[in-house]
Amino acid sequence: MTREQIKNIKEGYYIGFDQALSNTGWAIGYLDSSNELSITDFGVYELKKKKKGKVYSEQERLLLIEDKVKELIWSYKPNMCFTESVFLEKSNPNRGKVLIKVEATIHNILANNAIEYEIVNSSSKTKNSWRYQLDIPRKDRGKNESVRRLKLSNLREHSADAVAIMLTGLINQGLVDKQYILNEYVQPESSKAAS
Repeated sequence: MTREQIKNIKEGYYIGFDQALSNTGWAIGYLDSSNELSITDFGVYELKKKKKGKVYSEQERLLLIEDKVKELIWSYKPNMCFTESVFLEKSNPNRGKVLIKVEATIHNILANNAIEYEIVNSSSKTKNSWRYQLDIPRKDRGKNESVRRLKLSNLREHSADAVAIMLTGLINQGLVDKQYILNEYVQPESSKAAS
């Protein structure tokens, strides 16, 4: 290991978020002093409906996301967090506006708790994006490629994306080696085709 690599090791917890108003995915990883990563937990906050079929308002959902993110932050005290970049779709500009509110809610919590964060791009054409770094293409015919390609069981769409966002953030920060991540956590393209 080079001096530069040793300097970059920051033992502790890291969290990735795939933020959305209805389903916010999250993933927690622990990086040890030997630069080995363990994905310790992941899940999805589902905020579509209350009990008895009533729908949460946008404000109620934002408050619930805030509570859940605070709970994660206070439980794990992460060194750094990673969120997915928000993009505005021409076909649905309101979706982007809502995602910006969710992103702002999460970033505000992180800033108030003095936790560093990186916004990770999702475009497959950008070298710092998780789709590019992990060689995971966009969804194909309704199937989430990150669920199929990551070597973790019990993943769901948004938690899989949160794991991928966290892994890419760690690569982008120079905290883990890309080849190590690909070997440990990503199925090669040929394995995907066989499954």
